[in-house]
Amino acid sequence: MPSSPTLPGLALVAGWLLGCGVRPGGSTTDVGETTASEGTTSTTGAMPTTGDAPTTGDAPTTGTGTTTTAATTSAATTTADTGAADGCLGDADCAPAQCVGPTDETCSECLPTMLQCASDFDCAAGDVCIDFPSACGCDIGFTTVCDHECTTSADCDAGGVCNLETGHCLIDPCVDDADCAPQFACVPVLGGDACRRRSCEADGDCADGVCIDELCHTGPGTCIPEV
Repeated sequence: MPSSPTLPGLALVAGWLLGCGVRPGGSTTDVGETTASEGTTSTTGAMPTTGDAPTTGDAPTTGTGTTTTAATTSAATTTADTGAADGCLGDADCAPAQCVGPTDETCSECLPTMLQCASDFDCAAGDVCIDFPSACGCDIGFTTVCDHECTTSADCDAGGVCNLETGHCLIDPCVDDADCAPQFACVPVLGGDACRRRSCEADGDCADGVCIDELCHTGPGTCIPEV
């Protein structure tokens, strides 16, 4: 009969089994691997979600800016009379706007006088320097431009009349003051004589009119912003 194993032999076998990683229950999974795997799961679960980030609703909307811009635009084109209740008598009554005398034009803004030329020498060959109406002008209502020399009134714009002696188109040509409307006088202009607003220093210089910035008008002006 075979002999029973001795205690030293059993201890040797047990040590060998432990060295091979055998655990009770037959599991061979290392505890360290299980811990690492659990750590990964824990870390992923701790990451913040996108729901924690501020939403775009917290940012300022553009509605306020749009309202401000519209208000600014409206103020810039307002033609409210900022002078005296009965109208203005000069730019000083309207600053920083301009006092514009009565006119048949409807203007939300007025244009400063900008002269293109002062004499025929400022123009190209074959052209002449003429007075030309300036719509919604802040001051005299006329400017100067270079235009072709005329040979007939059909060559003139804005109802001008050709001065055949000078080749200039004239707006409201005249011989003397009797040819002009009230508050106007017959004065020399480029290429001839024409009716222009009478110069003044006081209302007494204007027949039944008022003096606005040294020019005669039929009545007080209106304050209008300058372009």
